[in-house]
Amino acid sequence: IEIYNDALKKLEGNLFHQYMADIVADTICADYIDYIQRDTLNVGLDTFKDGRILRSYYIGIDEKNSYRMALSLKDRGGKPRVSTITAAKNIVRQRYNLAEIIYYHKTKVSASAMLAKVFALIDKPLEVSTNRYRIKLEDIDRLTDSLSKKDKPLSAAKLKNGYMPNCILDPYIGDESLLLWMLDSAWEKVKLAQKNNEKELLRSSLMAISLIEGIAERKLYKVAITINFDSIRLLSEIFEPKSVKKYINDIVEKYRHDKNASDNRDHIENEMSTASQLPLGSFLTYIPPPKSQAKGIETGAIGDDGIVRILSEHSTVSDDVERLGIQYQNLWKVIVFVHPDYRNNIIELSNAIDSLLSNLVTGINLKSKSELIKDICWFKYIPIQYRSAAIKFKELNINQEKINWNNLITLFNRADDEYGPDEYAYRAYLSNHFNSKKINEIFPKAGDVKDLVKKEIGAIEANTSDSKTATPDIDNEIKALDAIRDKINNNELL
Repeated sequence: IEIYNDALKKLEGNLFHQYMADIVADTICADYIDYIQRDTLNVGLDTFKDGRILRSYYIGIDEKNSYRMALSLKDRGGKPRVSTITAAKNIVRQRYNLAEIIYYHKTKVSASAMLAKVFALIDKPLEVSTNRYRIKLEDIDRLTDSLSKKDKPLSAAKLKNGYMPNCILDPYIGDESLLLWMLDSAWEKVKLAQKNNEKELLRSSLMAISLIEGIAERKLYKVAITINFDSIRLLSEIFEPKSVKKYINDIVEKYRHDKNASDNRDHIENEMSTASQLPLGSFLTYIPPPKSQAKGIETGAIGDDGIVRILSEHSTVSDDVERLGIQYQNLWKVIVFVHPDYRNNIIELSNAIDSLLSNLVTGINLKSKSELIKDICWFKYIPIQYRSAAIKFKELNINQEKINWNNLITLFNRADDEYGPDEYAYRAYLSNHFNSKKINEIFPKAGDVKDLVKKEIGAIEANTSDSKTATPDIDNEIKALDAIRDKINNNELL
């Protein structure tokens, strides 16, 4: 009681103290206790039912002499409060589970990235406005008369513009109406851009409309690559954990917190589009702050010396929380999304990923890191050393409805020799019709297929009387490979 009376005396005359914010915005707080129950229920996880932890919160003083909400993990006799400690660890684990299952779910993050991009393109809307017009009962007759007059002193369009919601916290704006409101805002930007001949504003507004349509119709961007703590460590070859954290913090600072963060993200997204020769807007980046995943570990707890410290530093739980901290650390990831129309353009995507990694990881050797890059990509990444072979293989399959990239990728994995782009592509083309064992039996040496293709092309060109009507090289290569296929079927090459 004396502690509380002393605290109240010190608080007199001050309107705000940090503990007030802690109640609703700390890492374990009223808001979190509310949504942890709803979110777990909606995804079928065990819901939070143990409210005893809330009775273990007190107001304490931290190292900055500020009053903070904090857990008391020991009783008056200095013994650990086992039930409170267990509940605290459980709630941190639950938060980790939610982060892993829900908050980093690819569909949720894709929609979030698209929505964030819309806000960036059409500018962040006002949160609160007091200027919105309200149609009051006593105004109806006056407005009716004004709108009915022939000279139209008041137009319906003008009245509507003053009446419609103009801020995000307007009661009319909810989950269902937000997209419609943003769509209307984007079209207004289009009208303004057209009137003022602002080409860049016109383009960004149309891009925003395309993204809103994608969210509404559930045509969400697809994951192209995820880069987590371990990926950064291996790609950068920086193995000391503190140095890796600094490296990640530098990435987050540049692409999330810096005053030019939005422009920096636009730059790498546009460079990916340029490298892949896909339309601008084909890629979106999601770069969260590392701390956002460790919130449950950073809640306050009264330490052995009576000072409020973060939970992870408390002696009774430090070991368990340290292990959870490592798990939280690995939850952080950069996610790059690609427009769903281009999710299967693996050569273009491979070029885009090379551009991304060259921007994020200083001095990266893409060739030596190709196996790691393949592991973290969500599509069939073609290593840079085989890209030319992939381009040739795609050209050879120009008449195919669907390209079987596995034929080429399997060949990369199994081939003992550096065949060269043409040899790889030719063998992969023949793999559309024969297994690799048969092809290797007929063509045991590197260059065997290429030499035979060259011979067949010579025969084709010799039979072409008018050189002006000769078909392009790629057509002759396809004809040569089809001739080789027929000879294999007729046992002429055995």
